[in-house]
Amino acid sequence: GTAQFAAPEVLVLPDEMRPGPPGLNASYTLKADVYSTGMLLWTLSTRVPPFDGMRLSTVMRAVKAGERPPPLRADSDAPEQWRMLVDACLAHDPQQRPDIGHVLEVLERLERP
Repeated sequence: GTAQFAAPEVLVLPDEMRPGPPGLNASYTLKADVYSTGMLLWTLSTRVPPFDGMRLSTVMRAVKAGERPPPLRADSDAPEQWRMLVDACLAHDPQQRPDIGHVLEVLERLERP
């Protein structure tokens, strides 16, 4: 993945580097995938990559500090449940993010006419 879509807990800044693959923390969990899914859903809604035009190091520091792309606007084409799901997926604290089963349930509900 890329830093723009990576959860804050898995990003490793250069001054935090330890032995192992560069840039990723070994404590990767499904909650990190939920965050990445939220970023993907945000991108699908806005048609703009998150943190577009920012340098990689700036993005990594911003995400680790809790910065997120702007919330989806209520007057956007996205249904309220979609907007709420994206917000929940992008919670800084992994424990505050929904589990992947809930994400799938909401997406399946939204898929039905």
